[in-house]
Amino acid sequence: MPVTRVDAPVHPAHIRVTRSRPDSGCISTPHSVVSFRQLFSMRMSAPGAALLVFAIPTYALAQAAELRVRENVRAEPGGEVIAVMDATTALDVVSRRGAWVEVALEGWIWTRSLQLTDRGGYDLVVSAPGENVRARPAGAILGRVERGTLLEEVERIPGWIRVRRVAWIWGPSVSLPEARPADDGAELAAGPSPEADTSIAQAEVRSTGSAGAAILASPSGDTLARTSRGTELQVVAREGDWARVRLEGWTFLPDDPPPSDVRPPHVAPSELIAEPERYRGQVVLLRLQFLSVERAESVRIDFQAGEAFLLTRHVSGNYVYVALAPERVDEALALAPLERITVVGRVRTPSSALTGSPILDLIELERAVP
Repeated sequence: MPVTRVDAPVHPAHIRVTRSRPDSGCISTPHSVVSFRQLFSMRMSAPGAALLVFAIPTYALAQAAELRVRENVRAEPGGEVIAVMDATTALDVVSRRGAWVEVALEGWIWTRSLQLTDRGGYDLVVSAPGENVRARPAGAILGRVERGTLLEEVERIPGWIRVRRVAWIWGPSVSLPEARPADDGAELAAGPSPEADTSIAQAEVRSTGSAGAAILASPSGDTLARTSRGTELQVVAREGDWARVRLEGWTFLPDDPPPSDVRPPHVAPSELIAEPERYRGQVVLLRLQFLSVERAESVRIDFQAGEAFLLTRHVSGNYVYVALAPERVDEALALAPLERITVVGRVRTPSSALTGSPILDLIELERAVP
């Protein structure tokens, strides 16, 4: 019998290989799942014998890395932001394109915040108005995905689904395990496109306005820094309405690392409500009065059903909800009603859908000294 080889691309959705009949002339294979950008080939070399060979997925050969800073995750380089992940989040670097890296991210999401889909070869779509991604079910929060983000299902348990997404992150924000080659490193330096007008005189200096200015890695890139009012910038190139600028200054970089106990900003609930985009996902400190430990009803869509939280009140009269990880519930139950507490937490939402009150994810809780 002549050798026959069939090669075909696998759709990004899962492909399920089912057990064949012993007399079918095909290999008897246990039920298994192959997913995400795999290719397969089938080679028939003798009657009744077959070899099924799967190419290794790109992310299986990826480099393990982690985020240096909290950073946007984009569907394409410089494209739509689909998630925001926290510093130290583990990821796998799949490929590189200029100053951008393609990464594979995994985490757990509450099942009720997801819906089935077949768009783009993905299994799931985020249906909630943003949802936390956790290291394990009800565990530490790694970041937050936006409504409409497409995801691949990896596994599920009651109430939780482990998901994966391959997307893009600004390269300098990723801590790679080994040094890049010299030519690749040069790509990470932000610069004008080949069409940019680089004839601007080196002496041209512009001053930022009263609100300062954001310094971006590229016209469509992420924010690297923000200048104060009236900062002088040297213009070295122009591309349409955008200018490539140079700024010199000093930053404090002692040989010894700075202390890690720097306190986050002390804010009031009204500040969170007034500037939601500024504070969403940020770590803040609030001084509050504890009222009770509650469990979220299903109508509270910013919580998981049954999730524990502190009901607290600020001196201004605003209520603040503080979400509790399961292992922190006993600690919270030891609080006395009307006790004064200091809370450090990450802003889940500056204004909840049901009541308009801020919701924090608890990081630290300090009781007032009697």
